[in-house]
Amino acid sequence: MISFFYLMILTTSVFIFLNNRSYLYFIVILELLSLEVLFIIFFYSSIVTSLGDFLMMLTLVTSEAALGLTLIVMILRVNGSDMVSNKNMVSF
Repeated sequence: MISFFYLMILTTSVFIFLNNRSYLYFIVILELLSLEVLFIIFFYSSIVTSLGDFLMMLTLVTSEAALGLTLIVMILRVNGSDMVSNKNMVSF
């Protein structure tokens, strides 16, 4: 049941990103996937043996989200928009 829930979150995240070409949605989806991996590790693994380990990993995920939002603000200040243009996608 829990793995079905994680699969639903993953597919919903991918569909949201494919419909909206925005860097902000991309960062939110990456944060959601990071939290999903954190909870999978917490529930299915014996790596996390104490609450301190879980809080340390949660802190790392939170700092990753703050870094992503900082990058989004920098992109907004430079470009004026956070939308992904099709011209840039072809050049990759």
